[in-house]
Amino acid sequence: MLQAMYFDWGGTQEELKTFEKSWKSGCDECEGIDYKALYAPNNQKWHYAMFWETDNYHRWQEAAQIAQEKYGGEGRKYNKMTHAVFEIWIPYEYPK
Repeated sequence: MLQAMYFDWGGTQEELKTFEKSWKSGCDECEGIDYKALYAPNNQKWHYAMFWETDNYHRWQEAAQIAQEKYGGEGRKYNKMTHAVFEIWIPYEYPK
């Protein structure tokens, strides 16, 4: 499945870089989740979007915990990440 986190960012670019790096490192250490990239969508209201491919909905939570505990990733700071939403896509299977 694919997961996305769309979010608005109010921190500095350096803080965003640190935030992304901690997420990437957390995903690298967590089985079943593959960090794709940080995107800046042109057709959405959000500042940024972060994407993962996972084998389980809860993998992002495991990766986030690793990011926070081992790589200094911050939890939700409302002055930096003012708004966020997750989306989840599952592969479509045609009926038999």
